[in-house]
Amino acid sequence: MISRREALRCMCGGFGVLGLADLLADDAFGAAVHTVGPHFAPRARHVILLFMTGGPSHVDLWDPKPALMKYAGQRPATADLRTERTTAGLMPSTFAFAKHGKSGIEMSELLPNLSTVADELCVIRSMFTTNPNHEQARSMFHQGSMIVSRPTVGSWVSYGLGTENKNLPAFMVLAPDSGGFTTAGFLPAEYQGTSFNTFETAPDKMIRFLRNTALSTDAQRAQLDLTCASSSCTTDRASRGTITRRSKRTCGTGAPTWIGPPRH
Repeated sequence: MISRREALRCMCGGFGVLGLADLLADDAFGAAVHTVGPHFAPRARHVILLFMTGGPSHVDLWDPKPALMKYAGQRPATADLRTERTTAGLMPSTFAFAKHGKSGIEMSELLPNLSTVADELCVIRSMFTTNPNHEQARSMFHQGSMIVSRPTVGSWVSYGLGTENKNLPAFMVLAPDSGGFTTAGFLPAEYQGTSFNTFETAPDKMIRFLRNTALSTDAQRAQLDLTCASSSCTTDRASRGTITRRSKRTCGTGAPTWIGPPRH
């Protein structure tokens, strides 16, 4: 049997077990509610999406539109959309297009090197939106909706394919001013992305909350060691009902110590 003093010390110092139980819940009590993974084994293991705001227009690169040439300078009813600023008639591309590869993908003369591997590419031309403004079009591309609280494509990919490491963010977005589309919307928070501010080069400014500003590295290490020690002490005594050599070594003989900011 252990003394009352020893029992109180272990019980008070064993609150770290609550956090440990949460971390080990999935492993100890079964899988999460949502079983991730597609219905077949995918060949792709990673997804890298390059959304280059301000880049060349698709009309000048991948998407030849003969109707633009036919109605150049005109404003037919089907293209008479309301815009933020006054615009003139339709303007076709000034660059020549040609078919490349066995697939016959039409590509602009601006892409002479990429056209040599045309058969390794998949070009999708069926996506469109009826809103000509840039910000709303970005939301349509990333979220399929102009409602900015909807899940982004990164969240859906993470939801569908799963992850090999549940301790890392579901996906990352490199964007200026920590912008970008990272919200998980109505999906569980574990599918939320993390944004990196590419305007900054210092790691602490590039990634939010990279470091704990309330505790030093030594203090965090001491807290982890204390949590580990108290958890080991509680586990040993609960399972054996006695003090083992390991319990004495990890729990010590003094009173529990608080390491961190002042408690109120």
